[in-house]
Amino acid sequence: MKKKNLITVLPATGLSGEFIAPADKSISQRAVIIGALSAKGSVVDNFLDSDDCRRAASAFRRLGVDVRIKRGKAARLEINGKDGRLHPSGRAIYLGNSGTTMRLLCGVLAGQPFITRLSGDASLSARPMRRIIDPLSLMGARILGETEGADIYPPLTINGNPHLRSVSYKMRLKSAQVKSAVLLAGHFAEGTTTVRELCRTRDHTERMLRLCGAQIKRQGLSIHIQGKGRLVMPERFFIPGDISPAAFFIVAATIVPDSRILIRDVGLNPTRAYFLRILERMGAGIKIHSTARGRRHFEPYADLEVKTAGL
Repeated sequence: MKKKNLITVLPATGLSGEFIAPADKSISQRAVIIGALSAKGSVVDNFLDSDDCRRAASAFRRLGVDVRIKRGKAARLEINGKDGRLHPSGRAIYLGNSGTTMRLLCGVLAGQPFITRLSGDASLSARPMRRIIDPLSLMGARILGETEGADIYPPLTINGNPHLRSVSYKMRLKSAQVKSAVLLAGHFAEGTTTVRELCRTRDHTERMLRLCGAQIKRQGLSIHIQGKGRLVMPERFFIPGDISPAAFFIVAATIVPDSRILIRDVGLNPTRAYFLRILERMGAGIKIHSTARGRRHFEPYADLEVKTAGL
């Protein structure tokens, strides 16, 4: 009989040190998608070199965009947009397990004058897509997939329409992906497209579209985007660290005795970082050291100092 592997875990006596949080995946994916629509090239520092982000980059290469990921201590994205004019792929684009890429890409492809087929792995093929198909169909796109019950699943075939109609769409569920797909399609539509949320969801798409010159504004729970505009991404910008993986270390330093850590360049987008306010209400010892770069950035970020505290 084989001996079982035993793992012994000893209590920590104190966490100390500093590190840089991994780059934010949501912002990295949107940098590829919106950068591909820009009229000029851009260099994006601190890009997350993960499978989902590589799938997004590969998809736009297939659509005629010059996009490269330069690997190093921190990855860098170099992308030369096509000013909204993509090329047909010729064969299906495989997206692995990246649901964000598939849903947002549908919004982009809805306004293109050609047909594209998107596929994914078994997990992605089990994710419901009617939530984006319904609003994009109202705008004039035709999207076909595998029907099962009341929903539609990948692989998807997107019949794009270069003459999309603007809509005023009331969200049926809380989803930043659905909101983003409609706003990206609204960029190609005539007139003003409006999305009304049930509650405020993460706003990375709106922030990046605004950074690139889109006429987009929020009024309460409604977001309005003026179609047929031109996007110009800055020549260079920085992607902050992702607060989601940093959260584990923040909590650990809070509850492990005699701890003090410093996490640099953490994204503090209000739609992502509310848990910090909850911890502070519980008595956590968290200090935010804002930087000049972070204050000027389209996505707020700062260094976080966390010390042990009695919650």
